[in-house]
Amino acid sequence: MHLQSAIENLHKRSSDIEHYYNLIGKIQTTDVSADEDFQREFNYFYKVRRNAEWRNAYYALFEETKTNTDTTFEYILLELYSRTGNIEASFSSKMLANINPEMPIWDSLVLAQLGLTAPVGNSEKRLSETIDLYSQICSWYQEFRRSSSWQVYVDSFDQEFPEYKSISDIKKIDFILWAGDPSDTISSAGKTISRITIKSSSGYCPVDYAYDDKLTVTADGISYEYKPYLVSEENPVRKWRYSSNTRFCKDHFQSFAGKLPVILNRIDTSMFATDIGATEFIITYSDKSRVQKEYWLPSDMFSDALIILRNLIPPCEEIPEVLKTEEDYSDEDE
Repeated sequence: MHLQSAIENLHKRSSDIEHYYNLIGKIQTTDVSADEDFQREFNYFYKVRRNAEWRNAYYALFEETKTNTDTTFEYILLELYSRTGNIEASFSSKMLANINPEMPIWDSLVLAQLGLTAPVGNSEKRLSETIDLYSQICSWYQEFRRSSSWQVYVDSFDQEFPEYKSISDIKKIDFILWAGDPSDTISSAGKTISRITIKSSSGYCPVDYAYDDKLTVTADGISYEYKPYLVSEENPVRKWRYSSNTRFCKDHFQSFAGKLPVILNRIDTSMFATDIGATEFIITYSDKSRVQKEYWLPSDMFSDALIILRNLIPPCEEIPEVLKTEEDYSDEDE
């Protein structure tokens, strides 16, 4: 992570530090379940966009637990799930971090910075996975605290924002992570992306046009495979591979890799289309570990990233199906 860039971004949003400072100062002196001014500021700062029934349940639990600094993420998560029916990983962590400022928050930007992927769905399995992932976040902070970088980050924050030196060190790190570039993860030091594979399928359509395809990209090459369900003269198998040691190829690979944290953590998984095929991202790291994420969403949701890969497709080849957006299909209809 580029610390100076994060600090500069944080200066532009310094009012957010002030909001947090105000909230922390009020929690133990007001009834958070009834104080509308507190709730309004909390809602603004943490982007709470839920209905009144949900907010009533949330702030009632907040008031009940605020004096117990031994409250756990698991307790708040399960209690909110019991009261609202929602798995609220982010808002559970934000309640906890306000009760105990030595605990980290969970949000999409922090997950992106740490190279982690949020579980999806709304089931007991996801509850268990969410609790495990928060433990990973806590473990990362504990490990980072032992590094020399921790104190560098804290000292930089204190130097730039001396009026807020009293807030917890872990919250200072939170602010810096939040203000950093999501594509510049600090968790991947010594662990780089070596290969990116994107798979897609046709979804609901006549069998004559059904297919599966797979695009694989590395820093020195790109390959593609298209497999129709029924092979025909109009719909043949396509398969090609190109290698390149040029800076152009390497730069585009790194540029697309930089988009992945945002794709993996910030796409709205509440959207779901049943008449289109899935798009699956498979990221392989230098240590052979992999991360996989599947979306049942239009490829237009990823268009800002996919356009980078389109620039790598040789002019003699058709644009892979997995990279096509609605605009491509509109052109074909014409």
